[in-house]
Amino acid sequence: MDEKEHEDRSTYLGSHDTSAIVGDNPFMNRMDVYLAKKKLTDGIEQTERMTWGLKRQPQILDAFSERKGVELEPERFIRHKKLTWFGGTPDGTIKGRKEGVDAKCIRFAGDDWGDEDTDQVPRYILWQCHHFMTLMNYDRWHVAALVGGQELRCYKVERDKELSDMIIEADRAFWEEHVLKEIPPEIDGSGSAKTYLDKKYVSHDEEIRVATDAEADLMLKLKDARTQLEEARALELLYQNKLRQAIGENAGLASEYGKITWKQQKGRMTFDSRSLQLENKELYEKYLKQGEPMRVFRVNFTEGK
Repeated sequence: MDEKEHEDRSTYLGSHDTSAIVGDNPFMNRMDVYLAKKKLTDGIEQTERMTWGLKRQPQILDAFSERKGVELEPERFIRHKKLTWFGGTPDGTIKGRKEGVDAKCIRFAGDDWGDEDTDQVPRYILWQCHHFMTLMNYDRWHVAALVGGQELRCYKVERDKELSDMIIEADRAFWEEHVLKEIPPEIDGSGSAKTYLDKKYVSHDEEIRVATDAEADLMLKLKDARTQLEEARALELLYQNKLRQAIGENAGLASEYGKITWKQQKGRMTFDSRSLQLENKELYEKYLKQGEPMRVFRVNFTEGK
């Protein structure tokens, strides 16, 4: 495997990208994919859950291999021979068969996980399985899921040609219309969309121009949204206070809807920078750090409008 090629994920669309492009990835969206391919972001932040998943992947694959009595080929990066923008690194492939396996480490199996030996897995995982089957022209993909760190569940997904065709067309359109043409997906309310706009429009002139009718309508919608948010926050605080009163000297309340607690915890540690500045100004200024300049979005609505 070409390690440099494997690491440069900006040169191809992988299985997680595919599930995001079709709108079925709960952890990333189309804008996240675009930012990653154009190298406008460092990518999805590695969470502790993801770190543990990577650490346990070899153990999950070993357990799957032992249970199914198969030998697994080591993971390797694969790029489609014709569609050079289509690739990925499967967790494992079964030696002597046109089958692969994806290792998952999950805290608990919700309603989107069905009985073992079925294809009843979350939709984003289905798309990932079909991505690899499409990439490698394989017939079946297995999912080995370690639940709660102690229960291994095995699922299998059969290839569906219609889904394979959908993946190729969706990924091709995204690559050609967005990545190659450097046109981002439609702006939405995600943090990744804000990241794109911050990267694209770094500087500005001094003009504050008259808004178009469409832009004025957006301003009105923002004002309405803020009003609704303020009302919702006031209502939230009202219900919180009523529940605090109800809890009283207890630790909390539990019902069919869930659990609410009101407990003491240690006070937050803070750094008294003001006192340091007064007592040792030289040391204070030595460790001052100037942040990168940034554009600030401020809103000042006209009263009564």
